Amino acid sequence: MSSMLTAHGTAGIALEGDWRRALARSRHVPAPAGAIAGRVWKELREVAAVTEWAAVMGEHHGLRIGDIRSHPRQAAPDCLFRMRGTEYTAEVTELIDEDLARFLSVRARDGRMPSFAPPSLHRDYWDRDTFREKLAHRIARKRAVATSHERRIDALIVTTYEPLLTPDKVADWLEGWPLEPTRYMRSGWLMMETDPTFAPHQPVFPLFGDFPPPRPPRRFFFF
Repeated sequence: MSSMLTAHGTAGIALEGDWRRALARSRHVPAPAGAIAGRVWKELREVAAVTEWAAVMGEHHGLRIGDIRSHPRQAAPDCLFRMRGTEYTAEVTELIDEDLARFLSVRARDGRMPSFAPPSLHRDYWDRDTFREKLAHRIARKRAVATSHERRIDALIVTTYEPLLTPDKVADWLEGWPLEPTRYMRSGWLMMETDPTFAPHQPVFPLFGDFPPPRPPRRFFFF
């Protein structure tokens, strides 16, 4: 279940080469200004993530997924899409080191490299336990919301833009991943956002469940 679907500074801070390149690329990404622009930016990223996931599902499973769009209600799964005449839902979330998120936020706000260095800027940060703990925590938060509000999520798509995470390590760390689908969360997928020149599509790993979700067994009544 954990096989991959597609192949693979600050003064006084020694950044890894991969991170130098990643931070340089991210400077060209405009930061949204204001609540409305921020909301539009969030919706664009969500639709883009579902679109990329759909492309991988089409290439490897022959699934024709289309009509991908933001959900019209905010208190609902992020996106809607259609396949074979049926409408499904997708939720998009991100796996990221919290210190790194703060680092990038300060840099975007102040226009300078912050004086603190997130631990994940160094190669010894990510290991099997750290990766599994953060991924499980992210999934658990989304499951809790889906269950408490009875929101059906057909595909949870966890994206990650961590250049020091490599597809081969992730494949090893996901081996024997124990989570299973639930009533309200029917499948989960990890999509690694990498340099667009890496491959035609981003690496995608199935986490739990399957898509499309299996149909419930037909019940027959005999009189």
